[in-house]
Amino acid sequence: MKNNNFKDFNIPEKLLNELYEISGGADAYKGVVIVYATEDGEPVVFTKTDSTLTEYGLHKALEKYLNDYALQYEDS
Repeated sequence: MKNNNFKDFNIPEKLLNELYEISGGADAYKGVVIVYATEDGEPVVFTKTDSTLTEYGLHKALEKYLNDYALQYEDS
């Protein structure tokens, strides 16, 4: 249920860019993937990487995390 007392939440673009910048040096693999839900429960995914290789690495890391997370709850 939406609470009309609050404006729609969005992470400021400046903050997203700052997180990207501190994720690695100029000659390093750097990138971020940020996932959050809006007040309405809609998922928002922000991705910024310096290369396709970094993006693929982050994708695989998230895939492993989600698989491990699912297995943890399957065993419960």
